[in-house]
Amino acid sequence: MRVGELLRSRAREYELLASWHVERSAGDPRHGDAAEALVTVAIVLHELARLLEDELELRGAA
Repeated sequence: MRVGELLRSRAREYELLASWHVERSAGDPRHGDAAEALVTVAIVLHELARLLEDELELRGAA
């Protein structure tokens, strides 16, 4: 499995966990904070995967 795929897989795990926290945020605002943090991490992982794949593609073309 490529690095980009691994990062995206991990990002999806964070997104799933974030959705779990969103479902529980009505009763406890800390769940909302946790969901927001997890989504932020997922976004960073997706972006990192994209940047790494772009860099690897450029190096392969050189």
